[in-house]
Amino acid sequence: MGSGFGRPALERGHEPVYWGPDWLDVPALEALAAGAPHPDLGVALPQPVETVSEIGEAVRGADLIALAVTSEGAQWVSEEAAEHA
Repeated sequence: MGSGFGRPALERGHEPVYWGPDWLDVPALEALAAGAPHPDLGVALPQPVETVSEIGEAVRGADLIALAVTSEGAQWVSEEAAEHA
């Protein structure tokens, strides 16, 4: 999901948008949107962040797209993101 990558971005005034597959990341996305700690990592970001349920919402119009996925998911997520970027 990239919360570790997003923290420095937030601290420097950027506005990252977080997306993750519904079947995998809903608890983490809900926590980060509420400003709560990541349920698996126990670490909160410096402020609540925008989360979206569709990858197209996350990548459309983005200046930078950072993918934080496992090796198994890299191709699928890259292809999905490319369709909307």
